[in-house]
Amino acid sequence: MSRTAIIAGSGVLPRLLAEEVALTDAPIIVDFKTTALDWISNYEVIDASFEKAGVLFTALRKRGVDYVVFAGGMSRPKLNPLKMDRAFLSKAPSLLKAMRGGDDGLLRVIASWFEEEGFIVKSAQDIITDLIAPAGIWGRHSPTEQDDLDMDRGVQILEALSPLDVGQACIISGGVCFGIETIQGTDALLRSVEETDSALNPPKQSGQGVLVKIPKAGQDHRIDLPSIGEETVKRAKVAGLSGIAVKEGGALVLGMKDILAAADDAGLFIIGLPNV
Repeated sequence: MSRTAIIAGSGVLPRLLAEEVALTDAPIIVDFKTTALDWISNYEVIDASFEKAGVLFTALRKRGVDYVVFAGGMSRPKLNPLKMDRAFLSKAPSLLKAMRGGDDGLLRVIASWFEEEGFIVKSAQDIITDLIAPAGIWGRHSPTEQDDLDMDRGVQILEALSPLDVGQACIISGGVCFGIETIQGTDALLRSVEETDSALNPPKQSGQGVLVKIPKAGQDHRIDLPSIGEETVKRAKVAGLSGIAVKEGGALVLGMKDILAAADDAGLFIIGLPNV
């Protein structure tokens, strides 16, 4: 029987995937120790090291793994050349080059490496089919005309930055960009707006501003799609925003019921922008 390995990072997605896979099979959790995974005690776990790629591939094959899925945030490691095995060294030039660029490029290299080793890379949405963002307004609240203009502006900015592989999100208020997501992630972006002095912060003054999250052009949708969850909504409210916009089919929705409840309670709109 084919087994699935979850390359687990931070956030709720790895746990949700493990629970779903466990309904039909026994998942393998690959833990690179980049974040505390406090939910993995009931699963079979491989403690992995980035420098020991060959050891990881051998361990996956011994356990009958055919499929791998990447899930959750993962910080870039500080690599120790003295620990690198033959498998890692064979890919070191391309990996080290990719590490000097954006996340999408790096993940593409890593995913292709797993494929070259004979594993099939699956997406989170292959496993949990209702994760993908739908089109239209999701809850009780709707964007204003200014929100529509801010969403358009946010999409324009992210599309312009897409070739540089910088980030997948920005915050726009009154046509002004108040922040762009970088390697620190969306939570850090929202915190930066939240912590900006209110005198310089139109979102806090007016309760208006939009978090826009869309995938990069040509991004591999199996890995690192933008995602939103209940915590995203709560942070957006604290930051003074009026809503969140994602792309239809271009974001992972981590708990639609909880997201809608939080957004309706906070007075925020959430919208899936149509692909045109």
